[in-house]
Amino acid sequence: MSLVRRTALGAVGGATIGALFLLVGLVRALIALRSGANVTVDEPSSLPAQMAFYVLGFVGAGAVSGFLWPLTNSRLGTCLLGVVGMSIPVAAVVSIEDGPPWTWSTQTRTIWLLMTLVFGLAAALGIMRGKSAA
Repeated sequence: MSLVRRTALGAVGGATIGALFLLVGLVRALIALRSGANVTVDEPSSLPAQMAFYVLGFVGAGAVSGFLWPLTNSRLGTCLLGVVGMSIPVAAVVSIEDGPPWTWSTQTRTIWLLMTLVFGLAAALGIMRGKSAA
């Protein structure tokens, strides 16, 4: 498969995953509202932009993962792909909450790094298990 096709398919896959995760969050909010919980949004007018930015984080991760997919020929490469790929949606989520990366505190950067490592290595494990089952 060509590099362009792999990257595009990764972006489409990322968009799908991001949209599904967003849908899960919306369903959870509706369930909470229905059960009488108070669900608030800091700035309701910015919610559509935040939702789009969230999904775009997964689009970027998918595109990078498609681009770097040949790295999955080794365990180390798969781990690198997982961590690099997950750094993007994690940065999107953290940026929604704490602003752009150049304004992050040391604590925010630490949270971003730890979340990236945990989710990235989990993604790498999933890729390795998927490849061994195929």
